[in-house]
Amino acid sequence: MPSAKIDTVQARGRLTPQHDAYFVTISRGLALGYRKPSSASLGTWVVRVRDSATGATKRHSLGDYGEVPAAERYTHALRDAQRYAEHLRHGGSTSVLTVTEACAAYTQHLTDRGRDATARDSAGRYKRWVYSHPIGSVVLTKLTRRSVERWRTDLAQAEVVINPYAEKPSTRERSPASINRDMTALKAALNFAHDHGHVDSDNAWRLALKPIENATRRRETYLSAEERRRLLGAMQDDIKPMVQAMTLLPFRPAVFARLIVADFDQRQAVLRVERDKKAKDRYVPLPKETAALLEKNCTGKPSSGFVFVDGNGNPWNKDSWKKAFKRAAKAADLPETVTAYTLRHSVITDLISLHDLDINTVAIISGTSARMIEQHYGHLIRDRAVAALGRLN
Repeated sequence: MPSAKIDTVQARGRLTPQHDAYFVTISRGLALGYRKPSSASLGTWVVRVRDSATGATKRHSLGDYGEVPAAERYTHALRDAQRYAEHLRHGGSTSVLTVTEACAAYTQHLTDRGRDATARDSAGRYKRWVYSHPIGSVVLTKLTRRSVERWRTDLAQAEVVINPYAEKPSTRERSPASINRDMTALKAALNFAHDHGHVDSDNAWRLALKPIENATRRRETYLSAEERRRLLGAMQDDIKPMVQAMTLLPFRPAVFARLIVADFDQRQAVLRVERDKKAKDRYVPLPKETAALLEKNCTGKPSSGFVFVDGNGNPWNKDSWKKAFKRAAKAADLPETVTAYTLRHSVITDLISLHDLDINTVAIISGTSARMIEQHYGHLIRDRAVAALGRLN
């Protein structure tokens, strides 16, 4: 292969255009090449690495570095060539992934291991915040802390529409907790790629995606039993059965939407809950009234059929139930902050404050950890403790 001087703009300009790259030796087993297919071409850079143990040679395209000044392209290409060689020496993969491809690979990994709910959640976050952002096209071996920090800044500055179905939708700043969840999703994909040898170091994101401290706040919107009845009364007929179930069980909204007939054991009045975030499958015994509600909505459906469906027989999802909730909340004269998740929060609050159910049992039923229940609802336990201590006088 031809060799020539390629470290200056003038030297590269004097090169004769050709298909093969011009290579210069950087060190033993490592060469940097510059390919100039035509006089008008920007030119592309290539690294060539030879394995001293096997003698095998690997070539990898570094790109054209059109985003940096021409005088600095050799320096950038040399740096990346050395990084790639080091990456291979440490057992790194020869396949080249962009951030978008790394996210897609991680999503598939979750799906392959039966973590469908997490896969769907992660895929949604990647679609909103990664795939359409410039960071999505960055090759992992070229990812820098600066580029990740720029993505984080753009993420934090993106406003959230409070009610997209209102006549005049209003917006608010993204909450720290929401930012943390989106950063965690990206960090998980990058860590997965790192663990599988697609990038040699996590320096680009380890600190740049560090979570915001004290970001999680207690959910403040609470609906009393009377307000829940008003909300239920304002609901359309097709969604009303699912909302009624939400007022009786402390599950996440998506759990109700995914329930199938086979999940409900009518003879024992036990409901199996699966595919609920990281929580393991759990079996929840139901009181008579709740069991009757599920039995009514299971009647006439196959074991694989969804328990709760819309007027067209389709399962509910976040996009379809959100509009119904907002419309009903307005009709019932309830706060604009009311969402489907408000019902879960309200039921958990009542289980602890009105019915004296202990934190561990609430955590098991609701599919979360005792630590999270303590973090969000520990103040209720403390209030009860103070009242009990007061009765000792």
